[in-house]
Amino acid sequence: MCSHDWLKKNVLGNLNEQDFSEIWLGEKAQISRKKLYSSNRNFKPCDVCDAQGGFIGKDHVKEWKKVYQKKS
Repeated sequence: MCSHDWLKKNVLGNLNEQDFSEIWLGEKAQISRKKLYSSNRNFKPCDVCDAQGGFIGKDHVKEWKKVYQKKS
């Protein structure tokens, strides 16, 4: 999910077995994004990460919130 996840603690899927869109929009990815855009980093590997995600990903979060609001 993240370029900082060098040990592959949060694997979202396998491109040899699934389409990219299936992985990117899948349950694991959705759960991770919801946690992160709520500032919840209480899962591996985000719980030990020091990257400033609020700065790097703020525009991305804004767009994903629009997607989730439409689904609700």
